[in-house]
Amino acid sequence: MMMVAVARFLQTMQQFSSPTHMTLQARPSPQMEAPTTKIRSSAFSLGDLFGKRNHTRFFGYFLLVALLSGCASDLPKPGLPPLSPELHHQYYQVSIIDTGWHTGYVVRSRTFLRYLPQLDRWYGQTKYLLIGWGNRAYYMSENPGIIKTIDAIFPSRSVICIQGVDTGRLRQSLLPSVRVFPLRMTRRELSLLMHYIAHYIDRKNGWLNVWPCLFWPHTWFFRSSGTYDLFQTCNRWTVDGLHYAGLPVSGAGIFTAGQVRSQLKEHHLLLEK
Repeated sequence: MMMVAVARFLQTMQQFSSPTHMTLQARPSPQMEAPTTKIRSSAFSLGDLFGKRNHTRFFGYFLLVALLSGCASDLPKPGLPPLSPELHHQYYQVSIIDTGWHTGYVVRSRTFLRYLPQLDRWYGQTKYLLIGWGNRAYYMSENPGIIKTIDAIFPSRSVICIQGVDTGRLRQSLLPSVRVFPLRMTRRELSLLMHYIAHYIDRKNGWLNVWPCLFWPHTWFFRSSGTYDLFQTCNRWTVDGLHYAGLPVSGAGIFTAGQVRSQLKEHHLLLEK
């Protein structure tokens, strides 16, 4: 199992170093202004220890250490919210966004803001939210490079990235390379998924730690309490959310976006366009 994980990780290393690593790939739209936020950011890099010239030499060593340390524990799961039985009988659409290696969710802004109204100051005027989760240092870098990619193998701090799309034409707002897979969910499943996502936005003592994105519009990063590593990636996080919502999928062994798509197709969860 661990050797399969390593093989898949190595196959995607080149893509991980690409400057187009963002999950949320909407084209710029200048109408909205970002509210002032207090920025706090710090990240530990292996490059601080060994220097950039030596990172290739130490890659194999670090990978071996990651494998010997075993799989990291799963992210904490939120408690089930109280829901009434009639919520099973209405259907809603949620989409999976796929950039080729990274996946996340597309939800209507007003739907998610019901569960986390504190975000209204950033997204109250938007139509859709594109939501992803990942390694904090890597995700918040426009060009993360090989050092931050290697850092992400190890248990590390994470972040939720949310981009607002202020037009009703979602497909036209995305870059051509981005794919969107719509799903049909019951109201209960949708509610569970919203609780799942909201749970991973750290609200310690009622405060949000927020960083504005400097290279994509209408985008902010929110500190997450989850731990990211080679075995707990953005793609597993995506599938775990669907599993928590009650869909017949499993995050076990999920590393790539292709595996996410395969599970959705295997269980006939995709809506036909």
